[in-house]
Amino acid sequence: MKTTQLLDAKKLRHDFPILFRRTNGKSLIYLDNSATSLTPEVVLNAMNQYYREYNANVHRAIHSIGQKATEEYEFAHQKVADFINANFQEVIFTKSATESINLLAYSLTSNLKKCDEIVLSEMEHHSNLVPWQQLAKDKELVVKYIRINDDGRLDLNNAKKLITNKTKIVSIVHVSNVLGTINDVKEIGKIAHSKNSLFIVDGAQSIPHMKVDVKDIDCDFFVFSGHKMCGPTGIGVLYGKKEILKEMNPFCMVAI
Repeated sequence: MKTTQLLDAKKLRHDFPILFRRTNGKSLIYLDNSATSLTPEVVLNAMNQYYREYNANVHRAIHSIGQKATEEYEFAHQKVADFINANFQEVIFTKSATESINLLAYSLTSNLKKCDEIVLSEMEHHSNLVPWQQLAKDKELVVKYIRINDDGRLDLNNAKKLITNKTKIVSIVHVSNVLGTINDVKEIGKIAHSKNSLFIVDGAQSIPHMKVDVKDIDCDFFVFSGHKMCGPTGIGVLYGKKEILKEMNPFCMVAI
């Protein structure tokens, strides 16, 4: 093995301390990043710094560490907004991409009527299937699924047939964690918007691997999780267009 390869392996272990772990007498090799990525030292240090130096409620206190916590919290909002080319007010922190989708499912279906339609695809993750299916059952809505072609891509001609004036919501995965397919979400979004449907993109698998510009995609909502992109478990992001968020009823009431 070349010296540079040895150095890279050593640096990788220092970046990801868990790789020092040995299993059955052998060094750990981790290949499950599509499920959850490892957490690097820099992230662990940032989390520890919060608990060690300014552990306080954000937006609740005027004392110095409360102000510091609030500043760092808002700075994180801005960094995430910049990362996906959104505005500060369009980024909402949740517990996960799954919670983001549930938030949207419960909020957006609250005003739907019997036989209104929701369009998903046959390649969706359970997080983007079960909430819609359950709510459709409860509210007597109709769920339709865009077909997958033999090459593992979505059939856009089928999408055009399924998305009609009865369609109120279209929710599609950006990249499939099973097939690896990169869906043409811009085109699907255009089809959805041509029928005045809201368009949601599940970006949990795409955002760790490619540049995401929500304005360019022109999606109404975009969701993803931190734990699939070297962040901590228990943090997710919901992007929503500001004008739509303003019209939505609150999902979770918070005491101030």
